Amino acid sequence: MEKLDAVVLAAGRFAGPEADRAGAAIKALVKVASTTPFDAVVAALRASAAIDRLVVVAPRELHGCSRVVDAWVDEGATGEDNVLAGLASARTHRAVLSASDLPFVEPAHVESFLMRVPPDADFAYPVYERAEFLATFPRSRTRFARVGPAQYTGGSMCIVNVKLALANERLIRHAFAARKSQLAMASLLGSGGLVRYLTGRLAIEHVERRLSELTGGRAVAIRGAPPALAMDCDSAAEVEYARTYHAGVGSA
Repeated sequence: MEKLDAVVLAAGRFAGPEADRAGAAIKALVKVASTTPFDAVVAALRASAAIDRLVVVAPRELHGCSRVVDAWVDEGATGEDNVLAGLASARTHRAVLSASDLPFVEPAHVESFLMRVPPDADFAYPVYERAEFLATFPRSRTRFARVGPAQYTGGSMCIVNVKLALANERLIRHAFAARKSQLAMASLLGSGGLVRYLTGRLAIEHVERRLSELTGGRAVAIRGAPPALAMDCDSAAEVEYARTYHAGVGSA
């Protein structure tokens, strides 16, 4: 079995009123029921037989808050810096790169995702059609992007070829900066990809092929992974949804 280091990004913050609504400024410290999404993520990853070292990029005040973490990396000035610093600390050929704000992730979800990733994939990212995701998390605040005739959202856990990712630092920085804008993300695919997006002709296969060309590796969209990998707490509204969902066992 291939062993993978896991890199968890735990430096995200809420600002001002958002922090007050969420109950914490650092997203990793937000409580959903009796635990934090950060605790859920590291526990799920640590339980996987495929995970070797568990590396967390976080503010100094979080360092040492979990005994199952093997290495702590100081946060950088930007989110892109955190991604690159975390990957630079990985020692395996491929690594799991994960957000820390997934309140419902379980060990079985990690295993389900990993078993779907082809052994020769350099970049593997779970995707979910709108109906598929909302069947598990109805009325969630998750954003969807139109790709061809369908709407999709993506997971907050992926597989990356560490060496190849670090060699594509410029692309990673651009992608991270563009992640909140569908148009900006489409523009990363080049003029052809942008035109396809604007005319409703962009398909998942086009994205896979173009990202493979840009990175020099094989990029794969993973279907059928558990939707909990995409249910994050990126805003105070999503934190409130997660708390309501947990209390109602899916009736949010």
